[in-house]
Amino acid sequence: MKTSSKRLASIENVSQGERVYRGVASLGLVSAVLIGGVSDPAGMFAVTLASIYLGITAIMAIDPLYSLVERLAQQSSGTHHRTGQTYA
Repeated sequence: MKTSSKRLASIENVSQGERVYRGVASLGLVSAVLIGGVSDPAGMFAVTLASIYLGITAIMAIDPLYSLVERLAQQSSGTHHRTGQTYA
């Protein structure tokens, strides 16, 4: 049981405070659509999509964009540093 919770904690990349912020922002965006603050169909779609993304990442505490950026940063730091130099 401890190994699964340890593995899950290593995957989570959204802090508790950010989870609360994302949840509140998600509810606010849904409310804006339901109240009629966004009347354009394309705007409704975009706001609803953003709300769903924020809500799901708040519940799961995992943000795939954070993971992607972190992975790309690790890959770029692990590359060789020979740019601008000539090697025979």
